[in-house]
Amino acid sequence: MAQHPPKLKAMLLYSQTDEAFKDLFAVYLQILQDDGHLQRYSLQETERLDTYRFKQTWKEVDFFLLACTPNLLVQLNANAPLFKRLTEYHHMERLRVAAISFLPLPPKRTMLKNVIHLPDNGHFVQSPVWDSPHSACNRIYYSLCKHFKEWRDKKAQLEEAWAKARMAHTTEGYEVFLKKYPHSWYSREARNLSEAIVEGKLWEEANEKKTLEAYYNYLRSTSRNQERLSEAALKIAEIEEDESRSWQFTARQGRPEFFFRHKAFFFEGKNKEEVNGRIAEFLKEKHIAFAGDKYQAPENHYLLNLAKHLPDKEFFSLMSYLSYCGRLRGKLKQVMEERKFSFYLFFLFSLLLLLAGYWISLWGIGYTQADEFVVASMLKAILCFGFAGFLLYRNYKAFIFFNKDEEILSESVNAVKRASSFLRASFLTNDPRTVRPTLFFLDRIEQQVLSIEKKWFIHYLVQADIPKLEQRLIEEKGAKKLNSQ
Repeated sequence: MAQHPPKLKAMLLYSQTDEAFKDLFAVYLQILQDDGHLQRYSLQETERLDTYRFKQTWKEVDFFLLACTPNLLVQLNANAPLFKRLTEYHHMERLRVAAISFLPLPPKRTMLKNVIHLPDNGHFVQSPVWDSPHSACNRIYYSLCKHFKEWRDKKAQLEEAWAKARMAHTTEGYEVFLKKYPHSWYSREARNLSEAIVEGKLWEEANEKKTLEAYYNYLRSTSRNQERLSEAALKIAEIEEDESRSWQFTARQGRPEFFFRHKAFFFEGKNKEEVNGRIAEFLKEKHIAFAGDKYQAPENHYLLNLAKHLPDKEFFSLMSYLSYCGRLRGKLKQVMEERKFSFYLFFLFSLLLLLAGYWISLWGIGYTQADEFVVASMLKAILCFGFAGFLLYRNYKAFIFFNKDEEILSESVNAVKRASSFLRASFLTNDPRTVRPTLFFLDRIEQQVLSIEKKWFIHYLVQADIPKLEQRLIEEKGAKKLNSQ
C-alpha cells in the first residue's frame, strides 16, 4: 500500500503593523491544515525575530510565507544575511519560500526575486481587481494547494531515496543519492557516511596488510578519525624503524650499501656482529661498484622513494623538515637518558628524610633534662616530625612533577614520529594545510624539551609556584595532540 506524502510545516512571517492581514490569512492556513496539506503552521513577527532560533527552524519548516509589506521589506534589509540564506536554501531546494505581495511593492527587485510569488496572476492583495481581500486570499489558497502538493511529493521522493540509501549503506548508494539530491538536508550526512565506509575499508586493509603503502593510503584519505590518523602515522614510523624488516631486506640484497645503511639506522642492533662481518668481507674486495645492477627500493623507505618524484624545491623542503625531526628525536632521547639518575634521587632523598626525622626526634626526646616538663619533650618531637613530614610532602610533589615531565618527553618522541609521517603525506598529496600546524607543533615540542632539560632534582624540590606549574603541564598535555591541529 502506497504511503501518503508527508504533511508539511509552514511559517508565516509578517510585520507587527500587519496584524489584520495575519488574522485574515491565518484562517486560510487553518483550512490548509484541515485539508491535510499541513501538519502544523506558526506565525512569526519579524520585529521579534530571534536570529539564533530562526536558524534552528530552517530544517524544521518546509514552507516559509512572507507577507510582503513595507515593514517586512525593512526587516528584510535589516536581516539581509538571514533572508539571503533562506532564499539560497529555496534555490537549493532544501525548502520553499513564497512572497505574498500585499501592496504594490517591487519584491522582485529584492533578494526575493527568485522565490515563489503570490498571487500568481501578478496582482497584489489590495489591488482593485479583487472584489475583496478574501478573493485574493482565495486565489493564494488554491495556488498554495498546488505548491504544497508538489513539495509534499518531492519530499516523499527524497525521504524514500534517503531510506533506500541508508538501507543499502554502500558508497555507491550514497553517490546515487548525492547525484540526485546534491543539496538536501541529508547531503552532508550522506557524504560523511560514504567517507566513513571508505575510511573503514582503508583502515581494515591497513591493519590486515600492515605495510607502509596501506597505512599511507589511509593517511592520505579524507578520514576525520583523528585517533586512527594518529595511529596510522605512528605505524608508518614503527615500520620504517623495524629492525627485523630492515635486516631481512638487507640480507636479500647482498650489496655493501644496504649493509652500511642498516648499520647507520641500527648501529647497536641485534645483528651488529653479522653486519660488521659482511662489511669486513666487502672491504677486502678490490673494487666496489657504485650500485648493483638490480636495484630494489628499501621497503621501509616507501614514502621517501615516492618523494623522489617531487619537484626539487619541494624535495629539499621536505628533507629539511625531516632532518629537523631526526635531530629533535635525538635531542629528546639525550635528555631522557641524562635524567635517568634524577629518578633515583627522589627515593634516596625520601629515605634520608625518614632516617633524619627519626634520629632528630630521638635526639629531641633523649636530650630532655630531668627537671623539664614532658610537654616540652613532646613538642620537640612533634616539631621534628612535622618538619620531616613537610620535606617528604615537598619531595612527593616534586616527584609528581618530575614524572609528568618524563611523560611529556616520552609522548613527544611518538609525536615527532607522527609529525614526520604527516609531513611526508602532506608533500606527497600536495596538501600544504597541515605543514604549518605540524612545524608549529614541532617548535612547541623543542621549547618544552629545552625547558625540561634545564630542570634538575633541586629545581623540582624548591620550585614554589605549584598551581601555575600544574596549569602549564595541563596546557602542554593538550598541545601534544598533533593531529588535533
